[in-house]
Amino acid sequence: MNILSEPFGTASYFMDLVNHDGKASKVGVAKINGITVNILESPLHPQGTMRVWQDPNTSLVWRVEFAPSDNERRRAIFEVKQFRSGKPPASEFTLPVSCAALPAPAPPPQPPPADPDFVSAQIPPPFSDECDVFLRVVRADTMETVAGFQVAVDLTLNDIEDYAKYAILDDGSGRAIFSGGLGEMTDRIHDGELRIDHAPEMFGVGAHFNNGGGASTVIFRQCFASPTVLLMVIKDRDKPSEDVRWLWVKSGKFAH
Repeated sequence: MNILSEPFGTASYFMDLVNHDGKASKVGVAKINGITVNILESPLHPQGTMRVWQDPNTSLVWRVEFAPSDNERRRAIFEVKQFRSGKPPASEFTLPVSCAALPAPAPPPQPPPADPDFVSAQIPPPFSDECDVFLRVVRADTMETVAGFQVAVDLTLNDIEDYAKYAILDDGSGRAIFSGGLGEMTDRIHDGELRIDHAPEMFGVGAHFNNGGGASTVIFRQCFASPTVLLMVIKDRDKPSEDVRWLWVKSGKFAH
């Protein structure tokens, strides 16, 4: 049980033990490393006692002693030998020579261009006229179209809270089973694009990538043309739910 990796998390752990039933009592004070601490003691169930030395200002626990029974001597089970507060020296963050010689990691992929070409499809917009929608999946780094995915759409979504019912389950063969209102439309994909005619103001979309998981969301319609392009932008088709973005294309080369 790793409880000693962070001093204040450890303090909280031991204080919960010593005061588990509200019976902890102050039995004295002491000085540890020049710091005045309270000594707290509590009986344990079914027998034994625990004693804790705690700094009342920082709540840091400096020492813990435990006696398994009333007939046995207490022994230390935890003790802080050194504690320093404040900003650590910069040298502690310097890479060892062996690590500094390693090549620098590749830069993260560039995000899609910012406005005026794109706008989030997950933010409720002002009222817009009805339009058809072209849904495409693209890679975040190259903006190239991604193929080989399943897609489902809920065109009858009336309450955004119904989105919580959406589920994308793997059938064991790498294929997805959509539920919760999502109706599969994979067979309507042509040239990597799904056309949604007369898209409602709010609808649900789910996509699944063979053996790579899936992602779903609620889309709020915005129309800049008919059809208007909706992009699902993914960084990694093996982890499509990580850093996925859903964007309307307002203008530019991706609008066609």
